[in-house]
Amino acid sequence: MKTLWTVVCILLVFCAATSIAFAQQCNPVAYLFRHAEDLNGIQKKWPFQVTLATSGQAHAQLYIEMMNKFQQQNSSCPVKVVYALNPRNFDGSNGTSNPYWTAEPLAQMAQATLDSTLENDNAIITVQVMDDTLKLTEYLNHGEGQQFVDDIKGRLNSQQSVAIFWTSQGMCAVAERLGVDLPTPYTCDEVDPKKPPRNSVFQFNYSVSGGTFTNVTEYAQCFNFNADPAVNSSTNGTYYCQYSFNLQDWEGIAGFSNKLQKISGRICGKNNPQLPCVK
Repeated sequence: MKTLWTVVCILLVFCAATSIAFAQQCNPVAYLFRHAEDLNGIQKKWPFQVTLATSGQAHAQLYIEMMNKFQQQNSSCPVKVVYALNPRNFDGSNGTSNPYWTAEPLAQMAQATLDSTLENDNAIITVQVMDDTLKLTEYLNHGEGQQFVDDIKGRLNSQQSVAIFWTSQGMCAVAERLGVDLPTPYTCDEVDPKKPPRNSVFQFNYSVSGGTFTNVTEYAQCFNFNADPAVNSSTNGTYYCQYSFNLQDWEGIAGFSNKLQKISGRICGKNNPQLPCVK
């Protein structure tokens, strides 16, 4: 009996060690995205009003597919938590809701993969600082910045990757808070802004042992729509990384809205995309 019990114990220890080793094989990272295509000139009636264009709403849904495929192809840990800019400004007035609604499909998918029911199934838009609940503002400059970073690092230290959805002009502030600047030439400068393109993907690589972000890798979102004026059509199995690939630019093309139902996406290397992605 003792021999059998010893064998069982050894197997249990081995399985536990194997499980831990498997969990440690993934690399926790933070992804930073620009919000999807939006409608210009909308006078919002309430903070959470949806102002994404038709193409933007379709784009937001694609993040589920794109992230699933991307995470299958690399060693990053799955996204378990999604953050977004708060639709209310610091003073309570209406801010932009575009990052929030862009994040929503991925946030709900991330929640569905969690065992705990304590997480909100929406994107996280606040942090807790002492007894105060602080909004995540565009430049993270109202007392919430450090707690935002601490919360993210807590997730990464637990082998969870996170996704962050923001405005183009505020993305540099997020990167600065994380301690790694966006790559050249993105400055988000107010005088001469060089904003990240619509289809940009920034992966902030993290050292668990050091507790710091080490560098950032830039990728691109590519879609199975060939924007060449001579083609202007969706394809099967090939993903085009043309221009800044703002899907709203093609809404004027006859029949494009119907083609949105057929669009899929992939996250690919920015400078040297590999098949099925092409420049």
